[in-house]
Amino acid sequence: MRNKGAAQGKVYKFKSKSEWSDKNAQLIQLSTRYRSHMVVVLGKAFGRPPGWVRIVNVTSTLPEAYDPTRYLPIHPNRKFRKGGIQLKLCGSWEQDTLLPKFSYIRIDNVQEVPLEILMETTRWDGLGVMLQEKSFSTLLSVTNAAVEMERRRKSGMLT
Repeated sequence: MRNKGAAQGKVYKFKSKSEWSDKNAQLIQLSTRYRSHMVVVLGKAFGRPPGWVRIVNVTSTLPEAYDPTRYLPIHPNRKFRKGGIQLKLCGSWEQDTLLPKFSYIRIDNVQEVPLEILMETTRWDGLGVMLQEKSFSTLLSVTNAAVEMERRRKSGMLT
């Protein structure tokens, strides 16, 4: 079971780059476009200093020619196919979303950042926006598989 106080599975926004420490501003090389999106924290970043986390991007738009294996819809967006995956946020209702727009998570682009450059996204009642436990577990397993597949493709193990 996930610790509700932990960052895992929660939705964050990037703080303004002017709020970052000089060290982080030099270390983190993410585009302004990437930083304009919300992210979901997957967990600790391995091989990094304490306080670093792995993140995936939340987007409200899909490219015209997108690969459905690289994106997961967040409820109330529909599944891409019957029996497919749909992630759900804690406290979401039938046709409502806790996010500003109907969104998707891009699973093939995991980044690592210090948690201190992120700001938790909160609901109208002040509680943090986070994935339901089952959705978070699904996201972790699907993301790990996508990252491994991409690593194999780049190393020439897949053709």
